[in-house]
Amino acid sequence: MKKNIQLLIMIVALFLASLACQVNLGGPEAPEDSGSASTEPTKTLEESWQEAIDGAKLSGTLTLTLTEAQLTALLTTSMAEQQDAPITEPQVVLRDGEMEIIGKYSNEGITASVGITLEVSVDENGVPVIIATSGAVGPIPLPEEVLQAVSDAINDALSGEISSTTTGFSLQSIVITDGLMEITGKLE
Repeated sequence: MKKNIQLLIMIVALFLASLACQVNLGGPEAPEDSGSASTEPTKTLEESWQEAIDGAKLSGTLTLTLTEAQLTALLTTSMAEQQDAPITEPQVVLRDGEMEIIGKYSNEGITASVGITLEVSVDENGVPVIIATSGAVGPIPLPEEVLQAVSDAINDALSGEISSTTTGFSLQSIVITDGLMEITGKLE
């Protein structure tokens, strides 16, 4: 009888230890109606950009409409190029004028969903401005300092990318509707 109790205690201890090594804290999840997981074929970002440029050559106004799937593919590719990226399975959700990036965070057996909500706008100089307004890792909200650091990092990376790739183009607006981001600007 005593051996059975010891065996039972050992099994329970092993079970609890295995649970401790695989803790999932939950957290933000993409809405079920998000188009990011769509299997429908979509134009690549490069094809959409080329079509926008071709249209702008005729009208002088550039309009580029991006889908959640295109932005998710861009983010996935960018993260895949980073060694030891802390976030995997990223997904972009465009709703109610905001962009939300949702993914999985994993570190030493602990996994959690991570979500960051971003406001995207254009300043008076035609430069995109991205502000992280809220975020969470699992059930834990991100502090203001972390949101500011995320905003700064994104804006620094974006400003470097834009200055190196866009000459003769002035950004006017970025509008986010359900599932789409529309970028407009003028060719100079």
